[in-house]
Amino acid sequence: MKKIVILLMLLVLALPQLTAAAIPGKSGHVVDQAALFPANEIQKLSQQAEKGPYAFYILTVDSLEGALPEDYASQVYKDWRLTGNDVLLLIAKEERAVEINYRNKALDAAFAALPADYDRNGNQEPPITEFINRHFIPAAQEGDFARGALATIEAADKLKSPGAKGGTASGGPSATTIAIAGAACTAFIALIIGIQAIARGRKAKNNLEAQVQRVGELMARIPRETDELKPFTGFLQGESEKLAAAAERILAEQLVLLDQLNKDTAGREIAAHKVRALRAAEQQLKQGLDEIEARINHCQQEIGRLKEADSTIKQRIGRLTELLQQCRTDLSQAVSGTGYPLSALHKTLHELEEERDALDKLRVFDPIAACEEVTDSKNDSGRLLEDVGSIRSYEEGYRKLPSDAAALRQRLDALTHEHGIQLAMSRLRPDKLIDQAQEFNEQLIIQLKDGEMRQTGQLADKCRTLLEEALAITVRQGELKRLTREQIGYIASKQLSYEQEISKILELFSAAKLKYTDNHWRELEEQFQRMILFVKEVPQRVSMAARLCEDTEQQFDAAHERLEQLLSEVRDADELTVQCRSGLSSLDMRADTAKKQAASWREQFQQSEVLIRKENIPYRPAWTELSGHIHSLHEQILRLTASGKVNLEEVEQAVQQLNQQTSTFVEEVNQAVHWKAQAANGLADAHAKYESVKRRGSNRINLSLYNKRYLELRNSSEQLFNEGNYKEAMERIAAVTAIIQSMESDYQAALAMERMAAEQRRNRSGNGGNSSGGSSWGGGNNKNSSGGSSWGDNGKNSSGGSKW
Repeated sequence: MKKIVILLMLLVLALPQLTAAAIPGKSGHVVDQAALFPANEIQKLSQQAEKGPYAFYILTVDSLEGALPEDYASQVYKDWRLTGNDVLLLIAKEERAVEINYRNKALDAAFAALPADYDRNGNQEPPITEFINRHFIPAAQEGDFARGALATIEAADKLKSPGAKGGTASGGPSATTIAIAGAACTAFIALIIGIQAIARGRKAKNNLEAQVQRVGELMARIPRETDELKPFTGFLQGESEKLAAAAERILAEQLVLLDQLNKDTAGREIAAHKVRALRAAEQQLKQGLDEIEARINHCQQEIGRLKEADSTIKQRIGRLTELLQQCRTDLSQAVSGTGYPLSALHKTLHELEEERDALDKLRVFDPIAACEEVTDSKNDSGRLLEDVGSIRSYEEGYRKLPSDAAALRQRLDALTHEHGIQLAMSRLRPDKLIDQAQEFNEQLIIQLKDGEMRQTGQLADKCRTLLEEALAITVRQGELKRLTREQIGYIASKQLSYEQEISKILELFSAAKLKYTDNHWRELEEQFQRMILFVKEVPQRVSMAARLCEDTEQQFDAAHERLEQLLSEVRDADELTVQCRSGLSSLDMRADTAKKQAASWREQFQQSEVLIRKENIPYRPAWTELSGHIHSLHEQILRLTASGKVNLEEVEQAVQQLNQQTSTFVEEVNQAVHWKAQAANGLADAHAKYESVKRRGSNRINLSLYNKRYLELRNSSEQLFNEGNYKEAMERIAAVTAIIQSMESDYQAALAMERMAAEQRRNRSGNGGNSSGGSSWGGGNNKNSSGGSSWGDNGKNSSGGSKW
């Protein structure tokens, strides 16, 4: 009685874990869906599985899809209609589980008679689990599942039962026992549900209490943050005073809010079973505390910023003082070294020192603002130090410029004589830029002596730019003189090549005009005629540019501008000549292509007509219409290509239509051939299957109704087939298949009834449920005994198996 109650409880607890895993069909003694066995081992396994005292059936699956191994194995045992002398060995690849499932009292007794610690691992486990551990797991751990299965079957065949006889187990419990067990199971389920509800309530109450405790923690934190502000209260000014006052006010406000929350929660008590109310209260309190804590954290950051400013401002002012002292030292050395007053720099230094003194006073009352201003003063001091350091380089540049200007004048003269561009240089006067640079240089020294470093730097840049520009003007004129000569020579050579190219292209136009309508060449010819006019103008335009380059003119910029425009038009002319050649040459290619395509589609059409006659397919009315269109299009293409001047666009349009019509015709013919073969095979196959079922079921089912319906459908299918309606014939054949399936279903039902009657006769001597054992691989029973093992970790196995 106790065992039955425990078994039912375990089943109830296992129910949520069951899923509808698919059961494969039985085909022989070995069904290797997971492909765990080598192909050459399956026959050996099948032979060993059926030759012993027990008929073994082996099933491998990729996954149990959430089902427990023993439940899945029991369902397979049932669906496969295995009997008391059959044993199922289930192997699940993904779960790494193995399960033995059977219904045999003698085998059950044989497993029970195994010696203690049969698998020699030092653990006390169910007998079937230890049996699997010893014979299957070692080979499985090496990946040799075939060897493990063979060893398991051979060991099972050698088991001996202590005095028990084979057969089914004795009868089950009485109706009273089952009723009591059901009531106990219901009570147990109610107990479990109650325990779970209590656990949820306890958890919700603990979460709420944690938030209440958090109120006190935050209330204790606020005085600590306020104490951090005390050293700064009473004497701060400016930004620092605003920061400290804001932090103090926000902390006080949060303390009031926390005190109110503490009062609200102190007198509120929610029963543990009101889970929703507890969760709502906990969530509301948590949201409020999160906002308060965020404000406290912000205040903490602001206080930290104030403390950091207060602790570092003195050091920052000290570093600023050192920097200013360095500026004063370097400035004094510059004055003594150059003899310049540098009054503007002295003024800047004095202003920075006054800012430093003001910051030294400000740091006591407003460290935040002082830190920000110290940063600006340091940047200004750094620039001052750089300005002082650049005095020497500006002075050297001032003294060097006269010699640089003289050297540049000599270089410009040399370039002018080298390129012969005296007239151009007399007009552009780059020497004036050198004079202007020298004037700026004199202004530079005045600004430098006064210490106006910004103006000094700007003047130095202007001097350098003017000298560079003077050199660039001279170099450019020499380069333009060389470039214009090259351009004139290139354009002259292109003009000669155009004269030869024009005559050849005109011949292509003449040929095209004789063969093709004007829509193929008219626009291109108009563009080409404009090009011919351009070619005639080239010599005159080149001559005008050349005169600008003569020594009496030397207007190289104007000549270069005209030649660049002329070169752009030359490139356009080159593109047009290529376009004319390719466009006119492609006309013949287009015509040849259209003729070949038309011939190709004509040939495919004729091949399809031959196929219709060869396959003896009735010629459909739609095909007759298509055929007429195809013949008409082919004749149209012949007429268009044979005319005096061909319009290729009309020819290509007709070829495209021929392509579409012929493709449709060819595709429909090929489909008809395909469906004819499918229908012929379907008729033959359906007839063979019908005769097979008819022979097998002649003694068990009534065939008269099936024969009549079958003959009607077969005759109508054959008639449709002969008329060429192959798809419709296939639909009738599908109806024949439904009749065959119905006959097969009746036949299998008759067989099932026969087996059920035989089973009832055997059960009169008393039957038990399946015994099942496995590993990793499961645990727990329904009607089956269960034990298991795993080919991973062998420790701490439960009575229903183990996981590794």
